[in-house]
Amino acid sequence: MKILIVGADDDNAIERYYVKYLSKKYFKENLLFFKAKNIFNNYYNKSLWNKVFYRLGISVIVDKINNQLKNYVFKNNPDVLIVFKGMEIKPSTLIWIKSRGIKLINYNTDNPFLFTGKGSGNKNIVHSLGIYNLLLTYDNSIREKLIDTYNIPSKILPFGYEIDNNLRFEHSTEILKVCFIGNSDIYRISFLNKLAEEGIEIDLYGVWPKRKLHSNINYLGKLDRGLLFSTILKYRIQLNILRVHNKESHNMRTFEIPAIGGIQLAPLTEDHNNLFLDNKEIFLYNGLQQCVDKIKYLLSLSVTESKEIRKLAKERCFQSDYSYENRTDLLYNYIKDL
Repeated sequence: MKILIVGADDDNAIERYYVKYLSKKYFKENLLFFKAKNIFNNYYNKSLWNKVFYRLGISVIVDKINNQLKNYVFKNNPDVLIVFKGMEIKPSTLIWIKSRGIKLINYNTDNPFLFTGKGSGNKNIVHSLGIYNLLLTYDNSIREKLIDTYNIPSKILPFGYEIDNNLRFEHSTEILKVCFIGNSDIYRISFLNKLAEEGIEIDLYGVWPKRKLHSNINYLGKLDRGLLFSTILKYRIQLNILRVHNKESHNMRTFEIPAIGGIQLAPLTEDHNNLFLDNKEIFLYNGLQQCVDKIKYLLSLSVTESKEIRKLAKERCFQSDYSYENRTDLLYNYIKDL
């Protein structure tokens, strides 16, 4: 069997992990990777004119990407094509590929029914969903809606973690503060400011409008992906605030924080409640006041108590197979079933 993955190859692209482990464990030389998003980003970020042309709808970059993909498919003739998200892939291209007897899988790491920014989706995603043989999502409510809307099989593929096992945490460096790592949106700004108004001091990383932040929020700028896990480990509390498109489920931080031994304070959702033991491996809040109360509790713990929480969180991730290597096994089974 030959597999072709279509997606991105950058620090934030989880398809890199699936390429890595599908190739290593199952397909070896029969795993192909067409980097559609990289082709688009290289064009889009090359000049201001390219951005203007694309936004005006007069750029031909998407047509070029689709022609290259069709040529790649024609040359390599895969059995299964897996599209991660798919903003650059036109429905007509998918129909052409499917007509060649190739099975189509889509995995969208955002909500295909709710676009919260220019990078979260477009018409290609909306108009392509009904073409696939299998639709994968991280969220059960999205899965149910996909099945109801398109009458196509849909299955859950949760997020996971991929970390350097050589990383070590020195408790002497633990900072007794709340940390939040992520980018801004209206809800996150409001929630963090309300926490700050309650006297909670917060160290903040990501892309944020500093002028809109409370004085108790210490904005430290954008965080390089390579420093993510060491930064998680520095702080007593890592706050998780879900975005509107996944507010009832989980996100990547759900697993990245505990997998490295961080203490996570996250919204109470069905996913979080099922994935970890509340008040032992994770700490869940339902609303502002409960978040404040749990922050104060966690900051009051001894180093010994902190170490025990970190240990339990890491053990849960390992014992319950939350890594991207294990997620790849799940994807492989989906491919076999298809």
